[in-house]
Amino acid sequence: MSLESSTSPRSRSEAWSQETLAQVWGGRNLEIVYGTAGRLYRPLLAVCAMTVVPALMAAAAVVVALGDRIAIVNGTPLLLTSSPRVLWTYAGALLIMIAAGLACSAAGSRLVVDHIGGRPSSPARAVLAVLRRPHAFLLLAAELTLAAGALFVLFVVVAELLESIVLALILAAVAGLFTLPALLALTVSPGRLPPLRTALRLAARDYTGTAWRVALAYLVIPGLAQAALYGLRFLLPVPTGVAIADAVRMTAAVLLAPFQAATLGCCYAYLRRWDTPEPTTTGEPARRRTGSWPVVAALLPGLLYGVFVAANPLGRAEVVDNELIAKELYPGQSISAQIVTGSGGRPVVITDRGTLKPVFCGDGACARQAAVPLGAYLDGQSVATSMPDDSVLIPGWVYEPSPSDDVELHLFSCRPGGCARRPGSPLRLARKGWLHVNVAAAATPDGVAIASIAPEPGSDGAFARVELTLCRDASCAAPRTVTVGRLRDRVAVSVDNRTIAVAVSLDGRPVIAFVDRVSRETTVVSCDSPACPHPRTHAFTASESPEPVLWGWLTGSLRIQMAIGPDGRPVIVENDPEREVTKILFCPDPACSRPPRSVTVSEIATRSSPGLALDAAGRPILAGYDTEDLRVTVLACEDTGCARRRLTHLVPANAFGPLDLVVGPDRRPRIVWYGTPDRGGTPAYHVLTCADPYCLKS
Repeated sequence: MSLESSTSPRSRSEAWSQETLAQVWGGRNLEIVYGTAGRLYRPLLAVCAMTVVPALMAAAAVVVALGDRIAIVNGTPLLLTSSPRVLWTYAGALLIMIAAGLACSAAGSRLVVDHIGGRPSSPARAVLAVLRRPHAFLLLAAELTLAAGALFVLFVVVAELLESIVLALILAAVAGLFTLPALLALTVSPGRLPPLRTALRLAARDYTGTAWRVALAYLVIPGLAQAALYGLRFLLPVPTGVAIADAVRMTAAVLLAPFQAATLGCCYAYLRRWDTPEPTTTGEPARRRTGSWPVVAALLPGLLYGVFVAANPLGRAEVVDNELIAKELYPGQSISAQIVTGSGGRPVVITDRGTLKPVFCGDGACARQAAVPLGAYLDGQSVATSMPDDSVLIPGWVYEPSPSDDVELHLFSCRPGGCARRPGSPLRLARKGWLHVNVAAAATPDGVAIASIAPEPGSDGAFARVELTLCRDASCAAPRTVTVGRLRDRVAVSVDNRTIAVAVSLDGRPVIAFVDRVSRETTVVSCDSPACPHPRTHAFTASESPEPVLWGWLTGSLRIQMAIGPDGRPVIVENDPEREVTKILFCPDPACSRPPRSVTVSEIATRSSPGLALDAAGRPILAGYDTEDLRVTVLACEDTGCARRRLTHLVPANAFGPLDLVVGPDRRPRIVWYGTPDRGGTPAYHVLTCADPYCLKS
């Protein structure tokens, strides 16, 4: 009988001839196997829809149900916290999926064998035939699972002994190839002999040929298709593309299962051709044609998984974390990072690995990103600010290599389309200012306030001058500059050195805070009005380091941040480089006229000071790395004095670097941090978004 007649719908009551069966082992092996899978595709898919789809739906439901313990990192779920109950739940879901996959192969291959014998069966009867003997099937599933586990242990042991993953993979692949004939046991009907023993006796007639043909048929369509879909992860944008590719792979696992079942059925029929035919699964032919419902069912698991990971519509996942994909000049370094939000709540991240690079996020979780080059090399650390038109204004001391080491203060207005330098003369010129300058900016109701530090002319590098420049817009066509302070000059060569901060009160008054590295004094300059004609200055010492231990203060990373509460009182955060702790300073009044109350924070740390934001009641929220296990952690003060605190651990960082925090208009914190959630991964910058207001888990 020809292949065409043996696999056509009109001849379903005719058994295959010995000649056709012999061709299964010949050059037409793949043609016969895949042709059979194509002719019986709908019934075979129905079998898999009744076995695999419920298991995949259950596994996806477990992921959704445990969403409060899961972070979505680069489009992939990551379990954050585990417990024996959670681990047993995951283990149970995994075993169910393994059993369901084997049941699909068992019922599907029996369907193919019955078709080859001229006694076609319905998908439901094929599945029921497997379920009627659960003990025999579960025993077989356990044996095959143990075999797969033994292969994994072999791989781990060989990789450890030979210290080569490649050699271990080759050995495990060869061993796995010669265990493939054991899968024929799924097609064996339980009888006097165990299915596995019967399968191995059949395969012994041509063990190598059986292993080779099963492997080839599994590889060509199912294997290559899954490999191509896995490669799709690297072609689509991260993280949305990863979630889409994984969801498509989950759907493809169901759609490709009929080819695997057909492989086992055809090989089994060939090896049994010398024996008397086995009884069929059912003695009655199928009476109804399978509809299109299996295709719809096959789409459900991937759809559920993809919607959960890509959109998180129910807010079940506590954290969404996406890696910044912008290429850096020095990828092995992390100098500083800051994050701001535009009027629409979309984050903008400015990282520094030798050159500043703004990254504009296209959504609240930074799944879509656009990095733009600044086009200039800046000296020192610059604190940027977002403007009402959704642009980001970056002030920077531009350094052009020259013998004089002069630097110029310029403004850069950046949008997703690129950055533009403010035309005209610089806002400030610092003679021999290389490594002696700092600058920060904050948007005001009337424009922008820029606070800068540069060497004082004529002081021979002994002192530096603090100036406040007020502009009406980003172009700063008519700047107005006011001198607001003076401090000891000091070369700044630390990794994260931001010794000046500026913020704006609700009534539009600029407030400046800066730190003197030599005297260790913190100075707060409060403007009396938005134009700042008569600034008020108050200085105090926040450090508790005794004299004369100053080495950390002179050379370590030092960062000061400030936010203005709803009552107009500044809240300042700065780190003590000598003691490696952070101080929260609560000013007693808007002018900070008396020494502020100081609270020490030692639970979290960063390369400098933790990120700072305030909640709606003016209580500080800090973000950093847990000092014990290097997790990205949010510290929320539960009162205005931060006597009571709440720590929320988010994702493992496995590194220690810079970090910054901003709270958007939706009250959800966004954190830019440096590290990797995977212990063996490569550290990079990430943007983390909490699902709950202020990252407070319910």
